[in-house]
Amino acid sequence: MARVHVCHEDMLFCKPITRGMVEVVFNVINSHINYNGIQWKNCVIICTDGARAMCGKNRSVVTRILEQSPCALWTHCSLHRKALVSKALPDDFKIVLNTAYNLAYFKSCVKKWVAFIHLFFCIQNAGYPGEYVLTRLVQLRNEVAIYLEGKTEYIEHLINEEFILELTYAADIFSKLDELNLYLQGSNGTDIFAIHDKARAFMKKLLLWKSCIEGRMIVLKL
Repeated sequence: MARVHVCHEDMLFCKPITRGMVEVVFNVINSHINYNGIQWKNCVIICTDGARAMCGKNRSVVTRILEQSPCALWTHCSLHRKALVSKALPDDFKIVLNTAYNLAYFKSCVKKWVAFIHLFFCIQNAGYPGEYVLTRLVQLRNEVAIYLEGKTEYIEHLINEEFILELTYAADIFSKLDELNLYLQGSNGTDIFAIHDKARAFMKKLLLWKSCIEGRMIVLKL
């Protein structure tokens, strides 16, 4: 019978640190590793966030760990990187997103909205990510336009066909990014190997969508 290997996810330890410097952080980790008789060579992959002390170019916690376990792989935390994506967007597309959020969070609407519209404007308080705001705005654009008439200059965008097309595109793409983020969080029992496969598959999908659009094959299944 073939052996079945199952990845087990758990917390190694949690300790306070006095300062977020490279040597301080590494020494805390190293002390725990040595105290419990764990061999550094068993560290096969490192995942960090964006803190400079963790993943700086020349000297960081990652480089210190790699000195102890040279064969280990290093990967960056890939969750919720939409903020980085938005920085690389064309200026006209940034205007669409900024306008959408100005409409979604128009404060004077919160107290006077009817039931399902009230839910739309309270999305941020319920902890929904931004892509849900975009989707709700697309779905309720006519109702929002009626309610905001005479209250804000942003209403003109809701009757602009080009703006609605760009907004719909943004809602679709960011909703797919959110689906990927939810999967990468691993709450459904996935392991690091499945997560990497999912991320690589999504990158290939992006290339496919791009080639289809460039070839004017616009009908795609996202």
